[in-house]
Amino acid sequence: MKKLILTLTIAVAVLVTGIGTSLQVFASEVEKKEDILRKGVSPSGTEIAQPTYSAAYEQQDFKPNGWKKTAMVYALKYGGDYIGKLLKILNKEAGDYLKKHSYEIGDALDRFTTQIEQNLIDFMIHTLGFPQWVARNIAWAIMFLIV
Repeated sequence: MKKLILTLTIAVAVLVTGIGTSLQVFASEVEKKEDILRKGVSPSGTEIAQPTYSAAYEQQDFKPNGWKKTAMVYALKYGGDYIGKLLKILNKEAGDYLKKHSYEIGDALDRFTTQIEQNLIDFMIHTLGFPQWVARNIAWAIMFLIV
């Protein structure tokens, strides 16, 4: 009974807190960097209209707290029996499969989301030429909406 209550609490918490919240609330700055934005100057000494970002800002790391993904992974790994029972309401066969393989699915979800996020970041940086901090924030926002 405790597992059922825990699983339902996690599911409700994920649904309620994920609706209408700002994406920036869930990103946390790892280190505070100085000299974040400076005016751009060309090699000839003339001022560039658009500002450029300093190297400190380029290397700044933003990491998602990941509470939503973590909650889903833990719910699948440790409460898969109850999630399977809930899914049986919609489809008995799918519920049985989920119940039997919930731990493996949770583990795979944890690995896949990390790989997808890293591949998105690499694509945006190396192919599209995005700054690192922009690519990380966009990939995180996409993963936040997916997971």
